[in-house]
Amino acid sequence: MAGPGALAAVVLAAVVLAGCRTDARVGVDVRADGSGTVTVSVVLDAEAARQLGDPAKGLALDDLATVGWTVADPATDGGGLRLSARRAFSSPAQLPAVLAEVGGADGVFRAVSLRITDDTFGTTYAFRARVELTGDPAQFSDPELTTALGGFALGRTPEELTGLGADRPGAATLVVSVRLPGDAPSTNGRVRDGRAEWRFPLTGATPTSQALRSTSSDTDTRTLALVALGAVLLVAALVALVVRLVRTRRRA
Repeated sequence: MAGPGALAAVVLAAVVLAGCRTDARVGVDVRADGSGTVTVSVVLDAEAARQLGDPAKGLALDDLATVGWTVADPATDGGGLRLSARRAFSSPAQLPAVLAEVGGADGVFRAVSLRITDDTFGTTYAFRARVELTGDPAQFSDPELTTALGGFALGRTPEELTGLGADRPGAATLVVSVRLPGDAPSTNGRVRDGRAEWRFPLTGATPTSQALRSTSSDTDTRTLALVALGAVLLVAALVALVVRLVRTRRRA
């Protein structure tokens, strides 16, 4: 289970296998040099954690290490359970491939780009992507996972999922967040703790198609200081010139 989409398929299978209120998060953290990390986490509430049981038995999270993901030990979270894994990317060009691994075979994350532009006054960082969701977490599955789960993309029949309430609106939510270097971002999402953030329903058969945009600037204060000093000197020179012209006219 090591192909593209394996991470989200395994973790989101746990979400729906439990059938209770859960949140899945995908966080992108970008460093000044364009490298960074992608972290995927799922928080199950207490009832979902109880139904899931031992994550080591129910989920093949160790398989993720073979494709470059670092898997954290399952941790308790307010009576529930938190599962997470992260993967580093060394350049903006690698980010689309990492998010493709998260998004599964149907391409949840599309047209992903991270652009870094340097100019006289500093550096601008621009993240762009498009999220495409069907409203059914089975979108994150793949043929290998489906086979491993007895022929069902999420390990249960449609009737069983309905009985568990796993297909109801609000049963699961996807939160995407991006932290860029520099000042508070300009984004079409919300800004929370310095991150751009977007929330989408994963269940309820509500499709989503939305562009994600976030831009920030890391200003070179030394350059600004030099520009400011130059402006002050220019103004002083103009004032001195005006004073000399006035004195010359008076003498004439």
